[in-house]
Amino acid sequence: MTEPRPCDLCGSTGDFLFSAKDFWLGIPGGFSIICCSGCHVWYVDPKPDAAELSRYYPVNYYSFNPRIEPKASQRKLASRRFREWRKFSRIPTPPAGGRALDLGCGIGNFL
Repeated sequence: MTEPRPCDLCGSTGDFLFSAKDFWLGIPGGFSIICCSGCHVWYVDPKPDAAELSRYYPVNYYSFNPRIEPKASQRKLASRRFREWRKFSRIPTPPAGGRALDLGCGIGNFL
């Protein structure tokens, strides 16, 4: 594994936390999630460019149009995959009264 890129927020280096993948569209591949050692922000490394992001957010992406409701089968599959992944991930359970900020959470289904 290569050295993670510096944090965009504070410029500090970070540590690899876990690998994540797309659960909604089923696009192959994964993402390295890094935790900044300075400000503790989590970020994706390498940073996806516009072309790569367009694969994950096509023009018919459901959150771009509130009238488009994801199919029940899509919601069920994404939920199951997320639960399976969550068992093996290193995402901590927030403390009671804690706060979370999830950038890129779509319409917030999982948050």
